[in-house]
Amino acid sequence: MWQKGDFDLKTIKKELALAKNIGLNSIRVFMQYIIWKDDPNYFKKSIEEFSKVADQIGLKIMWVLFDDVVFPVFGGRIEDPYLGKQRDPIPGLHNSCWTPSPGWSYVRNPSSWSDLEDYLKDVMGHFANDKRILLWDLYNEPNSTLWPKGNPFLLKVFKWAREINPSQPLTVGYHVHLFFRLLNKIIRNNVDITSFHNYFSPFLFKLHISQLRKLRRPLLCTEWLFRPVFRNSVKKCLPLMKKENIGCFHWGLVNGKTQTNLSWFAIKSFNWQPKKWQQDLFYPNYNPYDINEIKLFKKYTGQSGKN
Repeated sequence: MWQKGDFDLKTIKKELALAKNIGLNSIRVFMQYIIWKDDPNYFKKSIEEFSKVADQIGLKIMWVLFDDVVFPVFGGRIEDPYLGKQRDPIPGLHNSCWTPSPGWSYVRNPSSWSDLEDYLKDVMGHFANDKRILLWDLYNEPNSTLWPKGNPFLLKVFKWAREINPSQPLTVGYHVHLFFRLLNKIIRNNVDITSFHNYFSPFLFKLHISQLRKLRRPLLCTEWLFRPVFRNSVKKCLPLMKKENIGCFHWGLVNGKTQTNLSWFAIKSFNWQPKKWQQDLFYPNYNPYDINEIKLFKKYTGQSGKN
């Protein structure tokens, strides 16, 4: 979305207004290293334009600087981002065009890290005192596919960010997997705010919250919503987080090329559409997927006059 020729501020304005209308007050947005590498000034200008629109609408931003995630295992995953025309989504596959930042080859190669340091320090340094930024999510799901090779790089990312010392707090999403014990320790020792992802049932969700409260830091869920299989739904989870007083960023808003309405577990070779969406709240024409969910968002964010 950041690439020259693809940065669509008109659509961004429409969709951010849609988010504000249902009661959201902040958004989590992914940056892309190779766009900065291609033209740092253009990239920072685009970030500034995006931030200006979000601020006018009344939304704070959580910026995500790095990301290890690659989709899908089946269907031709993209391990490194690339400039130019992007491939079309593979029909029936969740997030088949998602690209990590900076890409696996960069994370695996320490000789490239000095350039990644320049990226972080240039971008974060430029916006280090920007009041439109809620906080920095330094790294989305580190080691989700590179474990344990990504741990040294994550330590560097924390070091670079602390050298900038931004006015906004820092976070990285916490892992619950036992074999991520070292990663969890790195995160625990370096973040200002404890953040986590949870796509499981309300019972497991609440258990996860109780475990993370022991870390005695402000707590924030930065990804949730998985309607089928795990009952991680708006109806089940939004009241839970309201009761627990947990801020939350669900995934996602308008259904589009990421195809996150499809299940992670679906492996289809045709244009299949599920009866029950995994994620997203609106169709591409901006009609609600489920009007009752929208009413719940408005209720629990105070937009309906009842919270």
